Amino acid sequence: MSIGICQLASLAILLFRPHPARRVTQMPSLTDITLCAADCLTPHLAAEALERSAQGMGFHDIVLFSHESLPFQGRTVLIDRLDSRVAYSTFMLRKLVEFIETPYVLIVQWDGFVVDPTAWSDDFLGVDYIGAWWGWFQDGRNMGNGGFSLRSRKLLERAAERCATLDTDVNEDMVICRLLRPELETEDGIVFATHALASRFSYERDPPTRPTLGFHGIFNFWRHVDDSEVARLLPRLPVSVATSQEFIDLMLTYLQHRKFALFREMFRTIRRWETEESTLRKIHAVLPEPGTAENVVTFGEKLIR
Repeated sequence: MSIGICQLASLAILLFRPHPARRVTQMPSLTDITLCAADCLTPHLAAEALERSAQGMGFHDIVLFSHESLPFQGRTVLIDRLDSRVAYSTFMLRKLVEFIETPYVLIVQWDGFVVDPTAWSDDFLGVDYIGAWWGWFQDGRNMGNGGFSLRSRKLLERAAERCATLDTDVNEDMVICRLLRPELETEDGIVFATHALASRFSYERDPPTRPTLGFHGIFNFWRHVDDSEVARLLPRLPVSVATSQEFIDLMLTYLQHRKFALFREMFRTIRRWETEESTLRKIHAVLPEPGTAENVVTFGEKLIR
């Protein structure tokens, strides 16, 4: 194992042990909240994320917005097929409000869901928008990731009004939290969560320092999803996910943890769609130090032969 694993460790993202599961002693009563996801690419995975999120919670309703009806714990609302990132953002910004009757909506995605119901706090209902903190922005508009986010219906209404004529291909959470935030705050009285509150609600790229209600990002699955479940998930991933930077991040984390069997299957999954050369380029984007990405690819190629 002398082909880059030590180098990988020195480049590792700060590692945290998974938070131990805590027994739910009392189910929160969240009758003011609709739990929902909108997904036409991986609707089966989104349905599973909804079911995960509903465990130990007491939501008013559980809804999957998709172009096909699926049997699961909630109900499916049929919509026109969302076949692009822009289509998804347009639906979330302009159409979602038409289906939400409760004062709040908790939005999840297939790669972001509730992981610790005991981390729920009614303080989350004191703001109009809360998601994972964006630590890489330094301009005061750091709130926040929409892939696992709680939003008030007031926020949905005001955003829909302001987006009625907005022409942009920016992700919907960026539209709300960065492009529209000044007007939403000063003219509409919308309240965005503080860093302190957001750190109790969710996390994405910034590693968690405490248990959170949920998370977003497949690169965080190693903390919350059993290895066997991740292995079963791999054949079900679309090419856009299986060749993404986020997927590679997760694969390298398993390599850092010396989970070679899972690394092998993830590497095999990438190589179904990518050549050895293109795989090398993508890994090199994460591990630019000379020889490191090459060592990873060499190791992966040996494992899958």
